Amino acid sequence: MAVALLALCSSVICGQQGHTPAPCDPENKDIPARMQYHGDLKTDPSLQDLLRETEESGDIYLLVDVDKRRLYVKRGTETLRECVISAGSGRVLTSGTREWIFQTPRGMFPVLNRERNPIWIRPDWEYVEKGLKPPPEHSPKRIARGELGKYALDLGYGYKIHGTPHVRQLGRNVTHGCIRVGARDLKYIWDHTDLCTRVFIQ
Repeated sequence: MAVALLALCSSVICGQQGHTPAPCDPENKDIPARMQYHGDLKTDPSLQDLLRETEESGDIYLLVDVDKRRLYVKRGTETLRECVISAGSGRVLTSGTREWIFQTPRGMFPVLNRERNPIWIRPDWEYVEKGLKPPPEHSPKRIARGELGKYALDLGYGYKIHGTPHVRQLGRNVTHGCIRVGARDLKYIWDHTDLCTRVFIQ
């Protein structure tokens, strides 16, 4: 089961381009866009500068390649671990006037929260996909345990790096926007990252 929240996040709605991101402040989760940078790492000089700055800092960071379905744990230019992932499918779902675009955003996203044994609250699209009427917003029927694995890194706006019980789907673009990782790789990522660790997605 894919687990991103509403995948309507775009550079217009929840991110910024062409700016210097504000210092990472996990306490200020209401404005994660100020700490993010949305753009194409392959063509955006400012985003390339951010990556270069991160490499030179000596800090560990994550580099996600959506097309190759790989996540790299890196320090400088050295790759510490290569992980097979699943990422956003790019599919569009509509229901009346509502629309969800299930894609993984590109750019730089600091880790804003770290969760042990995260719980998934099923969003409306989970029910719409199955032709069901969504229950009330705070219904206990929305609670799903075990879908996100043992750990999750929150990147803001419902996007997370997390585990999955659907390991056979790793290596495919099948999610609703989140980045799924196998259990062993997820434990390594958890042990080698912290709040404000930078995640570059291309």
